[in-house]
Amino acid sequence: MKLKEILDYVSPGQTFKLHSVTVMGPYPTADFILSINDLKPKELVLYADDGVPDDVLQDISSAFPARGRTRLKLQRVAPEKGNGLVHAKVYLFEWKNGDANNSTQTKRCVLVGSANASMQGFSLHAETFLATRVFTQSDLSGVLHYFDDLRSKGAVPAACFDLNGSGALWLPAVKVVPKSTVDSFDAWLRRGILCHRYEGDQSFGKLSVRLKKPLPVGVEAEAFVKSEFSRESESTKLVRPYVQLEVDIVDSAPPWRAQYFVETYFGFWASDDCYENLKRENIIFGKGQRKRALVLEEISQSGPEVQETWISEMLERVSQAAEMLGDSAVEYLDMKNGRLNERAYRESARKKLMRDMTLSNNSIFRQRYLSGYDFQRVPALNEHFDGFVESLCNTLLAGVRKERPKSKLVHVLKYFDGIIDCEDSEALREWLRDAWFDVRELIVPYYKAVSKNVS
Repeated sequence: MKLKEILDYVSPGQTFKLHSVTVMGPYPTADFILSINDLKPKELVLYADDGVPDDVLQDISSAFPARGRTRLKLQRVAPEKGNGLVHAKVYLFEWKNGDANNSTQTKRCVLVGSANASMQGFSLHAETFLATRVFTQSDLSGVLHYFDDLRSKGAVPAACFDLNGSGALWLPAVKVVPKSTVDSFDAWLRRGILCHRYEGDQSFGKLSVRLKKPLPVGVEAEAFVKSEFSRESESTKLVRPYVQLEVDIVDSAPPWRAQYFVETYFGFWASDDCYENLKRENIIFGKGQRKRALVLEEISQSGPEVQETWISEMLERVSQAAEMLGDSAVEYLDMKNGRLNERAYRESARKKLMRDMTLSNNSIFRQRYLSGYDFQRVPALNEHFDGFVESLCNTLLAGVRKERPKSKLVHVLKYFDGIIDCEDSEALREWLRDAWFDVRELIVPYYKAVSKNVS
């Protein structure tokens, strides 16, 4: 159900205008918060769980100019106790009639349910919602004091509010936490990045020739080999790179994954700060990246003349193979009146070049193609989160027990005597959770602190 449909149902009437919106949730998205901005409230207050990545909150903040119509107040929050996340989904709306500065009446509504503050939650998924109006003289008016106290005092205890004798609403104990720090070990992990090896598109940068039937070993295959074609996984498809570099470039990749990332069963994890630093320093790249970068730029910057040259070179090679095949060429290639059907091959090549051009200008493809890896935010793992943490701690503990570990995070952990005493991953996890406030200043910047100690 869309947010606008809900508000149309609970709105107090046309004479009232939306004045303020308060949102509390674990996974806000910029597009959803912007959809609230489109409703033109005077103020939008967002309480986001401390595990929300910095760049998500920056995207939200940047959409609200300082002198814009809607004032944004953005706060990070965490449970008052423990290492969980603020999983409550609470939305408080306030309307005023007439001019907001001279309003004579205020109406409020609180919305709770299963939907995250995202477009998926309010349009795609099957979610549950409960909306109820808040009257100043009712027991539910305590909801207003709850958010007033959270705003003014920075913390609120758990509270229960009567729903006019028909039920009750419970709200959790939460606290506002500084944006410059991470309140818990778990929140630090939730803000992180997962890395997976990317199986690249092997056809990128290549033009192909589809054969009528597979080539036998012998003279026929030799004709295409001499024409600089190679066989792909399909037996009837031959390919040839159309970007020909003048020099062969060979480069190696530094062991950045082993140094900066930690293996888990969901992929290799690194903190968001570490990942952003690696991107700034241009440390993340794979073997052969320099060559791939040159190919990528040649393709992305090519014009029609260059592309037609590539196609003509490919057709010249196919024609060369056809001549070598002689009378048997018709068995493998598209021939017309004894000659290569260049029109068909040219049209197919143009479509392939257009596809490669599109890919070469796609930022996600470029990153994957160059580095050989895919990077994604840690998803909402829910009941799998503990297993994720356990697998990460298993890797860390194994590293701590090595004499010369490669991991920079492990090097930092070895500074602490308490780590050595941990018998298993569960003990390490609890130690990190309990000692977080004392150790986070060293652990969070792990990618910098141990750089001089790792060869």
